[in-house]
Amino acid sequence: MSTNHVTGGTARLNLSIHPICAFFKQYWRTFQEERRRQKLRTALYALNDHYLKDIGISRGMIEHIGSNPTVDPRFVGRDYLESG
Repeated sequence: MSTNHVTGGTARLNLSIHPICAFFKQYWRTFQEERRRQKLRTALYALNDHYLKDIGISRGMIEHIGSNPTVDPRFVGRDYLESG
């Protein structure tokens, strides 16, 4: 009888921890995304105007691209970001 009680208690404990774990996983993903976007902004600000024009953005667009999660920054060439 005590085995059933312990097993039942463990199942209830796991169910109550699940929302907490989900919260921390989402927080971590959000934190990582913000760090990635900050690195993108830093790399774009480091480029000169010629490179920015070459990849099709202006200096005024950097903050929008780096801050707006609905903007997909994949169009920015990695070779420019690494060589800048």
